[in-house]
Amino acid sequence: MAGPWATTGSIVFGLEGEIGYLGLKGSRIDPNGIAIGTPDTTTTFKSDLFGAVTGRLGMPIGNVLYYTKGGGAFLDAKATTIDPCIAPPVGCGVGILSMSGDKTMFGWTVGGGVEWAYAANWTAKVEYAYFDFGRLATIGVSTFAERETQSIDVTAHTIKFGLNYRWGPP
Repeated sequence: MAGPWATTGSIVFGLEGEIGYLGLKGSRIDPNGIAIGTPDTTTTFKSDLFGAVTGRLGMPIGNVLYYTKGGGAFLDAKATTIDPCIAPPVGCGVGILSMSGDKTMFGWTVGGGVEWAYAANWTAKVEYAYFDFGRLATIGVSTFAERETQSIDVTAHTIKFGLNYRWGPP
């Protein structure tokens, strides 16, 4: 059975867009508060909608297409940092610092995969992608009127399995 791309040895390229849900969630507690060993700062992170526009470059061998891809990506993300102990080293509990960040992050993605043409218009694929969305900062003002920030590096690794139907003649 011939693949839907080209004969063996040809180079195949294309453009792909995707949009979906990337439910990244996490939290971290700072293990060293003002009193060493006393956890006090908690940061939480979550994301939802993501998308990417990538170029694909591949080589078909029989019914199988081996490809790499890369391009731009975006992610809607939110983070919050709560620090209930922001007093100088002489004490704790003078005030609460609450910082937050909420934005659409723009970054890049790179990956690759294998796509197999198993029937006239049907293919199955497995694909790996790495996403780097940059840094999300949480920003707030402490009880002592000092501006506080914390940055979170946002990256993700994904593995996708898919079935595709190609419209038109085989």
